[in-house]
Amino acid sequence: MNADSRRKEVLETLVDFTKPIDVLETDISQIPWDAPMSLITLTKDHVRRVLERYTSKALSPREVEQWANLLEVREDIAMEESVRDVVCRLANPILEGDLSEMEAQSLIKGPLSHR
Repeated sequence: MNADSRRKEVLETLVDFTKPIDVLETDISQIPWDAPMSLITLTKDHVRRVLERYTSKALSPREVEQWANLLEVREDIAMEESVRDVVCRLANPILEGDLSEMEAQSLIKGPLSHR
């Protein structure tokens, strides 16, 4: 597998959150964060699915925060502005406050809705 294919595979696994967070951290640490262009797009659906997993207790607030931190500064992952705002909020609970189930539901029904 060439480097670009490997990078894209790691990024897809990250945005889909299909591996444990510690594995994602290890995988993502092995590829550079900067890129001349985006290779993948983080969508509302990706973030909504992660928050739905959180509200069903499949993910902890800390796992959601770690996932968002891995995404936040990557140049190889494109994001819509509304998605970027939510990721920034999720990555910064010290500044924004801890994520609650009620807030997650509000994000799912608000900026992450299918509108």
